[in-house]
Amino acid sequence: MRYVRLYADNEGETHFEDVEDTMRVEDFAPPAEPFLVSEIRDATRFSFFEFPVGWVGVAHPAPRRQYFAVVQGAIEITVSDGESRIAKVGDVVLAEDTNSKGHVTKVISDDNFIAALTQLE
Repeated sequence: MRYVRLYADNEGETHFEDVEDTMRVEDFAPPAEPFLVSEIRDATRFSFFEFPVGWVGVAHPAPRRQYFAVVQGAIEITVSDGESRIAKVGDVVLAEDTNSKGHVTKVISDDNFIAALTQLE
């Protein structure tokens, strides 16, 4: 399972990192057959969020460590080191740049952007 991580270095600069999460076969939901599962992580809150077509944010750090999974639309994320990436339907992003210069997000799709958000702390 691959996802993109946003993180801050010691100088507060935000960067991207590609992460490959390890999956292992587990008897997770008996009586269903075992299947691949990643490490279980504790989470504190869950919600959906939506940005309208044309929405552009301002530079900000993530308010908390959080995953989001894109369910509709696409955004461009530009981190403070200048690199940009696109997050589209099916992509997962881990935002951990909580103490940093942050990132800018803008909707680049012709429909609203919707994501499922899971906060870890």
